[in-house]
Amino acid sequence: MNSSRRPWLLLCRSLPIRRQPRRKWVSTSRSAADRVRLLSGGLVTLAWLWVGLPFAYGVYELVRKVIQLFGG
Repeated sequence: MNSSRRPWLLLCRSLPIRRQPRRKWVSTSRSAADRVRLLSGGLVTLAWLWVGLPFAYGVYELVRKVIQLFGG
């Protein structure tokens, strides 16, 4: 590479670079990971119930109304 055309490259090469050691993203506590997994599973269950129960009730009411209107 021709460094005379890129003076910023010389500047970048002359700057000291402090490298951080790589961190391993491993949980230090197994129980903390289990608590997070349990909490997230509980939240997913709550969300399904929050949406599913009113939906099921709405379908039930719709079926009742259709039977009233057309069936008898």
